[in-house]
Amino acid sequence: MNIIYYRHNKKHPAMAIPKQKISFCELTVVYKGKLDYKINGTRYTLRDNQAIYIKSDSERERAESNTETDYVSFNFVDCDEELSTVTSVTPEIKMLTAYCDMRFETLGKEFYREGEKIVECIISRFKKEQEEKELPVISRIKTYVKVHLDEKITLADLCRETNYSPSRLSALFKKETNLSPIEYIILCRIEKAKELLIEGIMNEEDIGYKVGFSEENYFIRAFKKRTGITPYQFRKLFITTKQRTAVHTQ
Repeated sequence: MNIIYYRHNKKHPAMAIPKQKISFCELTVVYKGKLDYKINGTRYTLRDNQAIYIKSDSERERAESNTETDYVSFNFVDCDEELSTVTSVTPEIKMLTAYCDMRFETLGKEFYREGEKIVECIISRFKKEQEEKELPVISRIKTYVKVHLDEKITLADLCRETNYSPSRLSALFKKETNLSPIEYIILCRIEKAKELLIEGIMNEEDIGYKVGFSEENYFIRAFKKRTGITPYQFRKLFITTKQRTAVHTQ
């Protein structure tokens, strides 16, 4: 993980953010006030002691707030965690974000290197809470997909694994994750492909087969549809971003 931006907005209304696809992840924690986001066409309202996690390649938009809003925002790259979009903020997370403030005031931009570990801790806490709240059947599906990612996975396979009917399983999964089971499988394949592209060991065609796509063209189309760029362009963009980050931290 590499932090590329940190801000604590304490006494001012939040500025509007125009709609755009982001090439980084965002974690924003609201202490007091309200923030209105639209992520991939879905509206989210954050109030006191709530946080939002926005994955890279998402289409993000934020409305201007009319009142003072106390919030902390982190932007970072090289993170592929599966988290709920909006979650509650625990006292432990508030303590960690407060520590970020203290270290940022002391270190300035040098904080970014140390802050990576703090943000990883915050995300780890969010992930643990999400897993504790998640329905067992949803966890079972996600585990099955993770284990069989390099194989062909159908809705029928998931139904056999959970003893649910196709309609019931699809409706429940959509309600809990805002995704259909098939779309979730594709997104998992894309995220795993990103990891392999970043590693730089395998070529794009082999990566597609490795993560469960039966044809190279289908892999490229699916990847571009969900990220806006081809696997080759993603690898090239990552290398460029990494080089720029290295220059800024020297």
